[in-house]
Amino acid sequence: MKTEFIGHGLNNKSKTVHYYLRESFLDDNYNSFIGFSAYTKKAGLDLISKELLEAKARYKSLTLYLGIADRGTSKEALEFLIANDIKTFTYRSDSNYIFHPKIFFFDGEFEKRMIIGSSNLTKAGLTINGNIEASVLLDYSKSDSSGLKLQRQYFEYFDEILNKKINQVELLTSELLVSFVEKGIVVEEFLTFENENSKNKRSDKKGRTKQEIEELKEKIKQQNKGKKGEKSKFSITSKYLDTWDEMFELFKEFKKNNNGNVTIPRDYPIKALYRWYQLQKIFFADDSIDAEYILKYEHIGKLLDQDFFFDDAHELLQQNIEDEWLSILSDALNDSSEREKIQVNHRYKFNGYRLGTWLVGVSQATKGKKPKQRKIDLRLKIEELGFDFTRTSRKPEHTVERFIEQLLNDKNPIKVEYQKTFNRQMLKRKAKISDELKQEINAAWELQFNEIRSWDNIPRAKDRTEEWKEFRYNKTINPEGKWITGESTMGKLYNWVYHKRNDKRKMDLVIDKFTETELNELRIEGFPI
Repeated sequence: MKTEFIGHGLNNKSKTVHYYLRESFLDDNYNSFIGFSAYTKKAGLDLISKELLEAKARYKSLTLYLGIADRGTSKEALEFLIANDIKTFTYRSDSNYIFHPKIFFFDGEFEKRMIIGSSNLTKAGLTINGNIEASVLLDYSKSDSSGLKLQRQYFEYFDEILNKKINQVELLTSELLVSFVEKGIVVEEFLTFENENSKNKRSDKKGRTKQEIEELKEKIKQQNKGKKGEKSKFSITSKYLDTWDEMFELFKEFKKNNNGNVTIPRDYPIKALYRWYQLQKIFFADDSIDAEYILKYEHIGKLLDQDFFFDDAHELLQQNIEDEWLSILSDALNDSSEREKIQVNHRYKFNGYRLGTWLVGVSQATKGKKPKQRKIDLRLKIEELGFDFTRTSRKPEHTVERFIEQLLNDKNPIKVEYQKTFNRQMLKRKAKISDELKQEINAAWELQFNEIRSWDNIPRAKDRTEEWKEFRYNKTINPEGKWITGESTMGKLYNWVYHKRNDKRKMDLVIDKFTETELNELRIEGFPI
């Protein structure tokens, strides 16, 4: 059994549960999945939705068992599961005890994987910048007795839940969701708690109660009643100033209950909050606003304290996407067996992700006369992680630099292999290689092989290597199996072979056509190998 500790929240040095869930859903070794989560949020499901839906289409079975505690699992999360026909069972207890396990079991014909720990299917539970979490990953095969014992104990312990033998377990349907919402058990995501103790930790100074929020929502709804169809006016009004503090409190609640997200979506239920959110950006950027406007002083300070993002929200979304790719690249670079395989081309993938295609996009975006500063900054971040674009570049100067570095660092260089590389990568493009770089190659070659490196292209009127080999293995005319005898037995081939033995440059042109055994024979017979 292979075991691995998964921790995140204190630092980003290890892979997250988020990473392993996505990787596992894409892994062809698995064909079924059972997931236990105490709290589930749409923001958490969004992080794995692409891979989850791909697995649903491919797997034999995919089932979730979710805890339904007061304001623990969000309405949006359950709506997503219903809309995508993902088989889900809910566990709702009337007692003070709640369904609290976090277990993700992937089953396959030969391979099995179990992730057990503290991570819920929430954004804070899955990502690096969320809660401090700890889990254990267990990989085992169908012949691993320890793994199968664990699997048997898991199914035996949760038998009543997995086989729906108790009333608390119910299949999630639209009707059941409506029932949960009407009872106030399931609420909109921004009103949920991250864990069951959060509601006991809130104070009047840190935020408003649910009742106060509902009163605020109703007040705002009344204020905006009858305004549908009115033309928007981006101006500072007394009503705007009077309601600013109330809207700011709603903004803080949104941020708190959406794991630090500061972007109000266009389809957010409280339309007034979305409009207020947009106005902050407009007023901040509009130089025509009166310099005495409070936004320039008190308001802007409060917003910045809450990490309000004044630029375009699409920019923030783009940043989040880039951060995700940087995290994937970091994982690849930290994998010693993968680091040297990373390529800037469309064929390269890492754990199912088209990392090579993304790197190609970044590389192309930073070329040209006027690349965007954002792309330049992104390339710098990539290089700071330790990735060198020049290591996979096909530019002659980068190819030469890699060749020299490899040759000088090779303690036991095999000349034949380096000759092949030189012929293929350097000689054909010598016109594009500077004299300075040629001199560096010459120096490295002479240092390692104690001979002068030639850059001459010797034209081949006719390659007679195959004819030469036929002579070597013809027992009738060459019973001793020699590579060179005399003109009387070799005929016109003799002159061609003779020049190979006496001119190293000519021999180098065909050296890559012989096996190691053949090269040893040629060396014994005096050929310059």
